[in-house]
Amino acid sequence: MSTTRRFRKRKPTRTGMKAKMGMKNKKGRRMAVPAQSTSQPKGEPGGPWSGRFKLTKILADLGWSKESIDELTNLTRQGMSVTLDAKQSYRQQDKDLIKHVAEVGNNIEALKNECDSLLAKFVDTQNDIKVQTEKHAELLKAVTDLEEMFQILFNEETYWVYMSLLGILACLSILLALRLR
Repeated sequence: MSTTRRFRKRKPTRTGMKAKMGMKNKKGRRMAVPAQSTSQPKGEPGGPWSGRFKLTKILADLGWSKESIDELTNLTRQGMSVTLDAKQSYRQQDKDLIKHVAEVGNNIEALKNECDSLLAKFVDTQNDIKVQTEKHAELLKAVTDLEEMFQILFNEETYWVYMSLLGILACLSILLALRLR
């Protein structure tokens, strides 16, 4: 005789009208209630604060010219590069600094379009900041070469200045190492 027991297969719980109402089955046990669908939380792709919608498309639909959109994006990018750390994602940034950059951007928008009430509903500089920081963080994570990192962090005008400074620092460190021998 074997020492193993044979177990009877349990029937799956019923999910019908009784289950939805939380009724009991024949044995007096409560039956499973199917999960209800929940709404997407704040920050889901495509929703508000997700950074995944196209701000340029919304502004173009509101009648902004391409030059105005580029100007707003450049102003936001400049404010970010001065105050925020490009190596960190949006969530890792200091929230007070993000609010400061957003206030500056929103003030510029208010000066441009004082009477545009639709703009207040759709345009939020923080979404643009989020897009830019995520893009920079993803690019910097993929970079292994120091030269590529400088190309991403700085535009082409300042890139060569920083590269020449880096070369001078490298030469000075070599000279210092030789002198210390």
